[in-house]
Amino acid sequence: MLFIVLFASNMLIGHNMIPSFIESRHIAASWGRIRPVLYGFAIIFFALAVFFVQRATVYAGVLRDFWPDYWI
Repeated sequence: MLFIVLFASNMLIGHNMIPSFIESRHIAASWGRIRPVLYGFAIIFFALAVFFVQRATVYAGVLRDFWPDYWI
């Protein structure tokens, strides 16, 4: 869940807030150079989130070894 929150916050800042603040002149236009970095971090965090969700689904089968009856 942490990686999804980090992905969403990087996308929100890079795709929404920075262009809006540049357009309204609250920050300098040079801040636009940080957007690709934020997109890069967003991609990394999204990939990590997918990896950990995939690993959790693979290891969910291990519970069957401990509790063979799901109704317990």
